[in-house]
Amino acid sequence: AGVPLSARWSRTLIGDVATLGWIGVMALVGTQISPPVGELSALWPATAAAFMMGLLAMIGRWHTAWAMTLILIVQGVLWGMTRDLSAAVAVEQMGLLTAPVAGTVYRFVMRRARRREATARQEEAAALEEIGRMASQAEARREYRARLARQVGPILARISSGEELTAAERTECRLTEAALRDAIRGRGLATREVSEAARAARERGATVALIDDRRVECTDEVCRNVLT
Repeated sequence: AGVPLSARWSRTLIGDVATLGWIGVMALVGTQISPPVGELSALWPATAAAFMMGLLAMIGRWHTAWAMTLILIVQGVLWGMTRDLSAAVAVEQMGLLTAPVAGTVYRFVMRRARRREATARQEEAAALEEIGRMASQAEARREYRARLARQVGPILARISSGEELTAAERTECRLTEAALRDAIRGRGLATREVSEAARAARERGATVALIDDRRVECTDEVCRNVLT
């Protein structure tokens, strides 16, 4: 009974042979029951086999389950006829269809439920990713504002107080403003090493402009050569 339902043997030749074994079990038990027979319930393997077919249908092997159920019904009816059961009693064998019907319905209902669950999980993952992206952007904005405050806060305080800036402070203002532009326009090119080199060049009097207008981060070989 358990072989056709196991993950290891379910869809193998051994599993199929084990499923067909119910026909032999019914035949063996049927030969041990002598007439007169009052009802089909005397052939107990039919009920057990029908239950197993319902479980097979639940795990997705409903083709096999239905084919075996029909074979078992025919076998049970023929057995009943050889035991002089009436036609009305023989028709009761159709009750074996209950388990496969329930198993098949369960299979299709649960498959739809699993698809909906998978869709919901994908939507949840996408929502979490979007939340993470927004949180990352918010964190980047907070970091940028904090860095901006550290760089220009003291100088802006001096300016707002009306104090005259020295030549060195004015130079620092120009260098800081250029670095802020690099962070906005330079994007992937504005690495720490390049920013330090650009500042050093500006301190020597050179004019440096970093411009990166691509939509992706700088990762290709050309960009690595440019950074070098």
